[in-house]
Amino acid sequence: MNVKLEDKKRKYHSAIVMNEAAKLFVTENIKNGSLTIESVTFNFQIDEQQVCVEYEGVRGEMNNCIEISSVN
Repeated sequence: MNVKLEDKKRKYHSAIVMNEAAKLFVTENIKNGSLTIESVTFNFQIDEQQVCVEYEGVRGEMNNCIEISSVN
């Protein structure tokens, strides 16, 4: 049960990092970097198609990606 909760918490933190990465991209045109939350390093990368965050999950490397959609 604790492992499952920790995985969910880290996925939540990856979503926070994704949001911060989007802010950095819009304000400073930064396309990659890392943030650390609770001793876990979350690496983010933004390209033309998606925003991805990679991090160490409880059971190994994990990633959380979302596609970028155009707003016209």
